[in-house]
Amino acid sequence: MVYSSSYIILQTNLSFVRVPTLEYNRFNRYKLLFYQLW
Repeated sequence: MVYSSSYIILQTNLSFVRVPTLEYNRFNRYKLLFYQLW
C-alpha cells in the first residue's frame, strides 16, 4: 500500500513537471513560426 501511494505521488509529480515543459516547447514553436512569418 505504501509503495502504490508513493508511486501515485511520483506520477503526479512527473506530470506536474511534464506539463510546463510541453507548454514551453509549444510556446517556442509558436514563437519560431511567428518569427518566420515576419
